[in-house]
Amino acid sequence: MIILTAQQADHVRGPTGNGAALDPRELPDGVFILPEAVLTDPNHAMHHDFLAAMPTRTVDIPAVSDE
Repeated sequence: MIILTAQQADHVRGPTGNGAALDPRELPDGVFILPEAVLTDPNHAMHHDFLAAMPTRTVDIPAVSDE
């Protein structure tokens, strides 16, 4: 996952291209994440250079219950 601060998440959040958008998810520790797949998605090309410079780490995302 790409790791972002709140300010960096605000910078990339929103529409990108062809109806696509980025919406970084906040983790309990206060950091925001995006999947690394956005780096190869042409719809997000406007942010590729910026996001490629961000740190990455493995993140375990708990399953969401429908209960």
